[in-house]
Amino acid sequence: MIPFLIGLGIVLLLVILILPQAIRIVREYQRLIVFRLGRNIGVKGPGFVLLIPIVDRAVWVDLREQYLEIPHQTAITEDNASISIDFIVFNKVVDPQQSVLSVGNFAGAAQNIAATTLRSVVGDMPLDDVLAKREQMNEILRVKLDEVTERWGVKVTNVEIREIIPPPTVLEAMTRQMSAERTRRAVVLEAEGSKQAAITVAEGNKQSAILNAEGDRQAATPRRRSPIGGLSSRGLRPGPDEDLRGSPGGRREDDEPAVSRCAEADRGLAVDQVHHPHGVLQHALGHRRPHRPGLPGRGRGAKREALAQAPPSRRRRPRSGTARAGAVYQR
Repeated sequence: MIPFLIGLGIVLLLVILILPQAIRIVREYQRLIVFRLGRNIGVKGPGFVLLIPIVDRAVWVDLREQYLEIPHQTAITEDNASISIDFIVFNKVVDPQQSVLSVGNFAGAAQNIAATTLRSVVGDMPLDDVLAKREQMNEILRVKLDEVTERWGVKVTNVEIREIIPPPTVLEAMTRQMSAERTRRAVVLEAEGSKQAAITVAEGNKQSAILNAEGDRQAATPRRRSPIGGLSSRGLRPGPDEDLRGSPGGRREDDEPAVSRCAEADRGLAVDQVHHPHGVLQHALGHRRPHRPGLPGRGRGAKREALAQAPPSRRRRPRSGTARAGAVYQR
């Protein structure tokens, strides 16, 4: 009885010691790579996984995205400037089996390949591009690192440059350049403001001069007015449809010819002494037609009487038609 109890106790002890080694609970973001007697038998999980103690050996693989910090690396740019750069590499396991079988220490391998790739990329770029085109550098580093890590079953999702430290001489030159650029912008802005102000003042002076000149011209223009009704003497001219001597299209025989009136105007007679065909100007000015000796009147009878009294040498036969209308009688 006693030997039986001793054997049962040994079995229970073995079960207690071996059972935790045989049972595995694999989470969703984890996988187990199982090796049985040194041979890979596949990927296990997630969930409950039973292993044979002492025979099977399991390797845990995390499928979540990981990051790897690359410390400051010294690199030389295309224009022979020495700079120090540190960055972060984000990666994710996409093939658990290859990540275990293809690389022994992924963290160390990734750190070294990242440093060499960084020096290669920086060596093809000038310092100004390295400082200004970080996004382009990040993309180039990501593509080149992914080409290497793809065969390891790891995907490089992103690369971010964290800090770039140029040499002290370059930092001093950059500081002077920034100060000069800010001074230039301030001077340009001040000049633009002065230019706009001068243009505005010039436009105002131009408009003022134009308005002053227009006012002076209007003030200097003479305004002639007739003594009756405030109308100018130009308003007494007959219309285009009226004849110069009476009703529209008509002519009186007793009117004075135009040549006689022109002669009177040439002799320098005043306006009120010139015979007007309508008699409107003389009537408006309150003057009568001047009396001429030898001609008692302007009617037909007076003309005939004057012609009868004139000597025969001075008599002229009246013309007919249009010629009669423009005939000139010698006085």
